[in-house]
Amino acid sequence: MSDAVDTLSHLGGVAHLSTLRESGADPASLRALVHAGILIRPRRGWYSLPSAPPIAIRAASLGGRVTCVSALTQWGVWCVDDRRLHLSVPLSASRLPSHRSLVVHYSRHAGERTSTFDDIVHSISHAFSCQSRENVIVAINSALNQGLIGRDELAAIQRLVAAKYWPYFNFIDAQCESGLETKCLLRLRALGIKCRTQVYIGGVGRVDVLVGDRLVVETDGIAYHSGDDVKRDRRRDLALHRLGYVVLRVDYGQVMNEWDMVEAVIRAYVSRDEHRWSARHIRAGLA
Repeated sequence: MSDAVDTLSHLGGVAHLSTLRESGADPASLRALVHAGILIRPRRGWYSLPSAPPIAIRAASLGGRVTCVSALTQWGVWCVDDRRLHLSVPLSASRLPSHRSLVVHYSRHAGERTSTFDDIVHSISHAFSCQSRENVIVAINSALNQGLIGRDELAAIQRLVAAKYWPYFNFIDAQCESGLETKCLLRLRALGIKCRTQVYIGGVGRVDVLVGDRLVVETDGIAYHSGDDVKRDRRRDLALHRLGYVVLRVDYGQVMNEWDMVEAVIRAYVSRDEHRWSARHIRAGLA
């Protein structure tokens, strides 16, 4: 009986009967484990440890697989906060009742029984149908930057999505280390403002976004650090100022909810040409 528990632990807590049989379990022993409270059966043919991720158990109970942002967040891909369960189900599946906590993606490959989670390629491909253009690009950049996907997987994603989404791939930038960087980059480039991400500046290191020549935009995520890390960032900011750079530090809420204010400040700097080195800066040896 421990073989089934070990197999379930290895597979993330939820597995189909066919997978458990391959590890030596039989239906009678599995029923005994369920009766003893060691396992639960969320759906006919599926077994789970009580400690398995709730979304995996729910996916099994509904006859689908966790996908899109629900799966991507499990891998640490930067996604917007979406508490709904995104589920992929076979095209032939009965239509699930609508529910505000559930998003259903009908898929040709969702009938496989190997896992309650879609793979990362199919999870990203499903995001195109329910996420904004910006959020899709954010997720792809995050996955690329972390090495979760490569160019081959990116090509596979493009083959899976409709042609109307192919222009999104022109904006992919694996240098972006966070979703906030990607959002800043996309929004500023849409305004015709020249900017780059992860630019190395001697004596300082890499900065999140560099607008023009000298306007540095640093983005602080939702779980912004404290203590020594904050002191380090303040030292970096002072070093940048000493070198003649202008530093604008923005947090998660400002990028996500107060972008108009951030944009207005950046536009003001650009309109005054303060994002570029001037003749005065060049004479002072800063540029």
